[in-house]
Amino acid sequence: MERPTLSPRYGAYTSEWIVSGLGTCKNWRQVEGDKPEPANIKNGVDHQPHFTAEFSTVARSALAAYRNLLDALPTDHPDVANMKDSVACCELALTFYEEANRAVQAEVWFAAAATAAAALEAMLLAKMFTHTHEVAQLASFKKLLDKHQGDFGNFARKEMDLGKLLDMAKELEWFLPGGVPSFLTEMLARYVGQDTLTALMVIFNGSPSAGCTSADLLRQYRNLLHPAYCLKQDIRPTKDTGIQATFFCLVAYASLSSI
Repeated sequence: MERPTLSPRYGAYTSEWIVSGLGTCKNWRQVEGDKPEPANIKNGVDHQPHFTAEFSTVARSALAAYRNLLDALPTDHPDVANMKDSVACCELALTFYEEANRAVQAEVWFAAAATAAAALEAMLLAKMFTHTHEVAQLASFKKLLDKHQGDFGNFARKEMDLGKLLDMAKELEWFLPGGVPSFLTEMLARYVGQDTLTALMVIFNGSPSAGCTSADLLRQYRNLLHPAYCLKQDIRPTKDTGIQATFFCLVAYASLSSI
């Protein structure tokens, strides 16, 4: 039996395939036709992580199917290597987001902010691996890419961090313009109190891109791990910090045009 090979249109499909199953998260409640179980609301926050658990189940199933597809393709093709790295980053993003949510439930605010920011970094890395041709055209990253002979695997492992990824995302306009995507607000409305949701949405008033704003705020939140930053800014992680961090992570993901 012949092994599958990459078709000429492979590159055109990769960014759509990588998390095609994740897109079903936008409508999975409607598809299943069920209603969410009553949430345990305390101070306007859902303390039962139904949303995170079920979102992760759908997402991991999609990623597992895509990984199986990639395993059937030639391993020496650079696009296959990039796609495998992208899947790995998506899996890391889910793990970090799950950890951030657990930290919120446990009221461990430093950990919630840090792991939510790590989830964002993993998402942006996944995006980079599926948009290598566009990234390669950026003059601001040409020198670093040339240093690694255009090998995005080495480029990611040795050069990239959240700051550089955010610069890349802004140059390539990865975050959609506008406010929080409606499908996300509709889902969250089932799990958090209206007062909490309204307070979160106010943060984006006047922002050209809720996703880009969320990403910038998450980067600032991760800096809370540095004591000198906390002293300089005279701030401390609070309950609001942890809750907002996990919310910003979702907004940033939902606002990415595709992964």
